[in-house]
Amino acid sequence: MQNSYRRLLLAALFAVVPAAASAQGGGAAPKKIAAGTYQIVPDSNFSGGFDVTGFTMRFDGDSLMMVEQNGTMMTRSRIAYEGENLTWSDLEGELMCPGTAKYKLVFSEGGSKIRLTPVEDGCAERSAIIAQISLVRKTK
Repeated sequence: MQNSYRRLLLAALFAVVPAAASAQGGGAAPKKIAAGTYQIVPDSNFSGGFDVTGFTMRFDGDSLMMVEQNGTMMTRSRIAYEGENLTWSDLEGELMCPGTAKYKLVFSEGGSKIRLTPVEDGCAERSAIIAQISLVRKTK
């Protein structure tokens, strides 16, 4: 009888511990921006110094991002995900910044908006603009 009880207790323990670790985020995959085109929407108090309403960010899978203005490529960047952060390095383009930028991804509760909160970025102008915008997925 004791062996049956011990087996039952061990089975319950092996079932509960992994579930608790997952609930605490121990095994959760990092959130990523789904491939597609996102409209850049300035905050109501945007002070970036120019009109960004014609700008979009296009994510091609998990490794490429393009900033476009009315369909014209302004920067092409290599991206990667590190936990809750997105890192990017510009490869080419008129608005190219040197170095690697790191931004925390913040998804709205319904997932309709994404904000990129600056963590580190050697390009102060880009960081100031990104801190004042949201990304909203465009529908076709």
